[in-house]
Amino acid sequence: MQIKLKGDLRDITRHCELLAIELLTLLEELKVNDTEHRRWKSFKVAISSIAKQKQVAELEKRLNRLRAIISQNILHDIRFVSATATIK
Repeated sequence: MQIKLKGDLRDITRHCELLAIELLTLLEELKVNDTEHRRWKSFKVAISSIAKQKQVAELEKRLNRLRAIISQNILHDIRFVSATATIK
């Protein structure tokens, strides 16, 4: 998913929401609910989590990208407000 650097805050929010849904889905897949065969399920989840490390790394990369975009937008807004305040 490509994200524009100067995206509208609404666009960034939509990307965050989609990413949150992906992350929750991934975590739900790794959850152990069965109490009867808990050890076996835990073992299966451990194996599954190893297989999903690449997906987790990709989600982490996308989260870091969104954080950088938000930080840059905040810095831009602060500079803009500061510049307009000194002009007045």
